[in-house]
Amino acid sequence: MVQRDDGTGWVDVATIAQPLYQAPGDPTQVGLDRAWVDTNYNQNRSYSYRVIAQNQVGYFGAGGAFKTMTVQSTSPALYVGPQIPIPADPSNLTRRCRPGHRSA
Repeated sequence: MVQRDDGTGWVDVATIAQPLYQAPGDPTQVGLDRAWVDTNYNQNRSYSYRVIAQNQVGYFGAGGAFKTMTVQSTSPALYVGPQIPIPADPSNLTRRCRPGHRSA
């Protein structure tokens, strides 16, 4: 799950498919990256993003002999702010030398 905070609190904005499932003998799912693009991103606002990974652990067999529970891990927040324009190089600069000093 991906969450975003624009200063008003964390909100769920996306769910990304589980990348860790691997059928026995099938190496195709190992190490696959998952990506998500925030289509509601406003470049004039600041946001923080975080990922919450959830996994269900326990016994899932017939009869439910053992309890299951969901555990989660939360990533550190990633701050994304508005882009600050880089000022142009200064122009119209002059150089003055004090008496008795030489300019290189």
